[in-house]
Amino acid sequence: MPRVLYIHGYASSGNGHTAQTLRELLGDRLELIAPDFPAEPMPALAKAEAAVIGMDMVVASSYGAFIALNLSHCVPTLLINPCIYPSHELPLLDTEVDADIVACLKSMESQLFCKAAAKCSIMHAVFADNDELFSYKDEYLKYYSNIYKVHGGHSLDYDTIKTTVVPLIEQLTHLMP
Repeated sequence: MPRVLYIHGYASSGNGHTAQTLRELLGDRLELIAPDFPAEPMPALAKAEAAVIGMDMVVASSYGAFIALNLSHCVPTLLINPCIYPSHELPLLDTEVDADIVACLKSMESQLFCKAAAKCSIMHAVFADNDELFSYKDEYLKYYSNIYKVHGGHSLDYDTIKTTVVPLIEQLTHLMP
């Protein structure tokens, strides 16, 4: 049975809407591992690096996609509305974000695409056409080519997860016939 690591977005949890919907729709066809990740980037990355060992795939949303882009392990990855520059976005969402965290994020951002060539064939992203928070589709396309456009906002609704995200997970984990 394929094992998939889900990395949630900022201020979400491993039991958030997307993780619950994926569990419901994928049922017992794969094992979805969706731990809670800290908001601080280095502890989140360390937890993700440990959790990805033995996984067949990573699915990550928003800020979680930023963490996934920083993983050193090469496994098929599906990013959902990835936040490529959280040093800019997080202070807009949370005015209490510490300056040290923003500095750490900027440092991580400067190295974000260093391994892009090695990950190009395994990196996939879903971008919503009406994302009310941000869209880094053009920046993503500078380094990767596998994108899927969907209708909707930043948090994908049940039907979009069912009709787009689940089939992509099935394809990338070879669950589809």
